[in-house]
Amino acid sequence: MMFCKQCGTEIKEGSAFCPSCGAPIAQQDQQPQVQNTAPQQMPLDANAQPQVQQPYPAMAQAQSLPQKKNNKNLFIILAAVGGVVIIAVIILIISLSSNRSSCSSVVSKYADAMSTGNVDEMIEVLPPDYVSYRVRERYDGDYEEFKESIDSSYDISSSYGVSVQMNIIDERHCTDSKSLKKVNEYYQDNYDATNYISELAKCKVSSSVVYSGYGTPSIDTDTMYFIKVNDQWYIDRSGAASSISSRYYK
Repeated sequence: MMFCKQCGTEIKEGSAFCPSCGAPIAQQDQQPQVQNTAPQQMPLDANAQPQVQQPYPAMAQAQSLPQKKNNKNLFIILAAVGGVVIIAVIILIISLSSNRSSCSSVVSKYADAMSTGNVDEMIEVLPPDYVSYRVRERYDGDYEEFKESIDSSYDISSSYGVSVQMNIIDERHCTDSKSLKKVNEYYQDNYDATNYISELAKCKVSSSVVYSGYGTPSIDTDTMYFIKVNDQWYIDRSGAASSISSRYYK
């Protein structure tokens, strides 16, 4: 924007004479150029400020250190979560691959596990919440160590070659609401159970065991307790079902 040097009237760009006093504009071209010299030096002064702020990169590097620490903590958390997920997947695969629609099918799998020395098959007849809790809390996520404990408890591996046959000769069930509440609370308190136990069973089981090298079977009768979770039956290893009075099993 230009103004007449003589009268101060605003002049449009490209005008040759002042519209007010008629003074020639060509003689006033030098004035804007002089006025613009100062603003042209402003970028030089402005550019000098970042040079004074040299510590900024170092500050940015210092700020990145907590981020690296946070990343490390995040990695540890993800690794822990991944371990829990792996355990859950293993238990889910075991649950889906087995048929436990009745107490008889569970007893049959129990006998097969003892006959073949198959620890994994034995774990299949144990409640998923019980297995998950024991692996996570007792054995720090080490599934193989948990297997060794089950093997030692049932003496499975050493029974390989032994012929075991088991049959249920008497079966009674419990659907009493107070009894179920008691057993569910026990599993929740002791195994962090999230699955609902909908039914209990008390079975008298006859077992016939033929040891390798012996032709005469060893016959015995025992009482086994079972719990029903998501329409699947499992051996109650906790002892919670056996604490329910026999009068509730019908």
